[in-house]
Amino acid sequence: MNLLALSQGEFGHIILQDIALICVIAVVLAGLIHGRLRKASPNLQWNQIGKVSTVGLGPADIVGCLLVTLPFSLSLVLPYQDPSGTDLTPMMLIANFAIISLMAGIVLVIYQQRGLLPDALGLHPRHPVQVITWTVVAYIAVYILSIALSYLGIEEWLSARLGEQQNQQIVDEMIASQENQKLLIMILGACVIAPIAEEIVFRGYLYPVIKRYTEPVVAAIFTGVIFGAIHGQIWAVIPLSLFGILLAILYEKSGSIWACILCHGLFNTINVFFMLTMGDQL
Repeated sequence: MNLLALSQGEFGHIILQDIALICVIAVVLAGLIHGRLRKASPNLQWNQIGKVSTVGLGPADIVGCLLVTLPFSLSLVLPYQDPSGTDLTPMMLIANFAIISLMAGIVLVIYQQRGLLPDALGLHPRHPVQVITWTVVAYIAVYILSIALSYLGIEEWLSARLGEQQNQQIVDEMIASQENQKLLIMILGACVIAPIAEEIVFRGYLYPVIKRYTEPVVAAIFTGVIFGAIHGQIWAVIPLSLFGILLAILYEKSGSIWACILCHGLFNTINVFFMLTMGDQL
């Protein structure tokens, strides 16, 4: 393949595919290694550390994870498609948010059928104040992290190697949209639907399944990096991956998926606010 002949978007897409492939290979190897370690030392209980339970999860859930994460990862699985010629219609946006909501619904059904809901997701936390406190702490950490990344010049470093920074298509659409209906769908999708669906799928299901066969650190890194990659922008993969890792830590500390949903929703809402008020300057 002639890399010099690739467009900026195609090159970034290939890098994201490589990142995802490396993550998958790494987590498979980690699962095999941890399996051998536990077989040799039955008293090892790394996958039971933290508040996120792995009770009731088994090999079938590996297939389940592949199913519910597929709509999110299609952009990585499929060949690169230039988004510049595609206009996101209201129906396309509704269909997209409906599909990811369906995947979250499948996760809820899986837990419900096993009698694990709501305990598996911590839907009824015993100490709601602690959940809110951990959410605030996590968001402050995200804010400090974003300042640190900006200070380190990560975006400039990437831009020097990949060219001018590009946004996700939906971000550009949101900044430029003049249609109230379309804008409302994007705002509701980004601030409400996506945080709920993504957290139920990635932190609520993928994370505990990977934790079940490895340990919290491996699961947090894997789900975090995959979370960063599926958003389809090489410039955002580092901050979003770190954000995904922080959300996994938040889940373990709070024991409730609500903390992750609130933190994710707050993160998206503030970003949307700046897009709408300062879009021309971003």
